[in-house]
Amino acid sequence: AALFMFNAWLTWARTKGGITSTSLAFQLVMDSSVLAYLLHFSEGIENPFFLLYLFHAQVAAMLLPSRDAVRLAIWSAGLLLFLTFGEYSGALTHHSLLLLPHEALSPCLARNFSFLGPLLAAFILVYAGATLFTITIMNRLLADNAHTLASERLSVLGRVIGFVAHEINNPLAVISIKAH
Repeated sequence: AALFMFNAWLTWARTKGGITSTSLAFQLVMDSSVLAYLLHFSEGIENPFFLLYLFHAQVAAMLLPSRDAVRLAIWSAGLLLFLTFGEYSGALTHHSLLLLPHEALSPCLARNFSFLGPLLAAFILVYAGATLFTITIMNRLLADNAHTLASERLSVLGRVIGFVAHEINNPLAVISIKAH
């Protein structure tokens, strides 16, 4: 309900032109928190949709300042680690989907460290790498954009100076010819 209300407010604010990076960051924090909640009740780390955390990191890296994007990446990774280690230790109840109960196939993978260790290590490496890669690309694009704008300004300034010099030179040339 809270996420729905915030999304309604964000939609209203967008029509008024009032979306800030703080509201976007809050939206992404709420989305990743709701994703953690949903994952907890749908097999946790065993659910392949845990990779949706990558989406939040990429969106944050594109829309937010670098520092805020890194904070959101740490928050999201922390939520996933909390969920995973909570289920591994038994502090959080592991919920399996009723479509495919664990007892029918194999023991619960959420309590198998040989499954969790490499999976979490690979996820953290990919998550951190993708976040840093996107932040780097966005910073380069912003720098290139600033450079392009500066070049265009200098080009326009050069044309204006050339036009002014031409307009000043024409009357001077006429006066010089008439004087001789």
